[in-house]
Amino acid sequence: MHGTSSSHQADGISLRPIQWPQDAEKIASLDASYSSLYTYETRQNGLGFSLHQVERAEPFHKSYPMEDIADDARDADVAWIAEDSSGKVAGFATAAYQEWNRSVLITGIFVAPAYKQQGIGRSLLELIDKFARTTSARCLQLETQNTNVPAINFYLKAGFRLSGINVDLYDPHQVQAGEAALYFTRALAPA
Repeated sequence: MHGTSSSHQADGISLRPIQWPQDAEKIASLDASYSSLYTYETRQNGLGFSLHQVERAEPFHKSYPMEDIADDARDADVAWIAEDSSGKVAGFATAAYQEWNRSVLITGIFVAPAYKQQGIGRSLLELIDKFARTTSARCLQLETQNTNVPAINFYLKAGFRLSGINVDLYDPHQVQAGEAALYFTRALAPA
């Protein structure tokens, strides 16, 4: 399942279910990078962790291997793509229902830098929320990096709360020093 058969509009951007494999090349070409002058430093104190926002001398920049993420889109229960009027990909989102804990795991919401701050991420999140309400899910869950402050701010503004930290999730040979996984959860309010 990759969304419903209908399309939606969001401020000149068309939102539709991803068609696999036709959209694979488009998704793989998306610039889903981010930059931030701030990051969250993780500190452990006994059994607890705390996050401290720190300003960097130079912006933190990260690009994702979109070929791997395109595979996530293929395997998702629901996947939506956002395109501008010329058919250029502005972003996409993927999610999967997890029956074992009755949650919908957001496996990705990506918006190209040129299209950020235009409501595309919010529109994609709304579609995932609608999908979640067709299941017996009790919440939405996701994971992002402590370095991705723009995403953290987006999720906090959308009502998510921090629900966990894993400082050892990522292979240190594949990430920059200090990158840690942050987990966020948002309960699904009754419809």
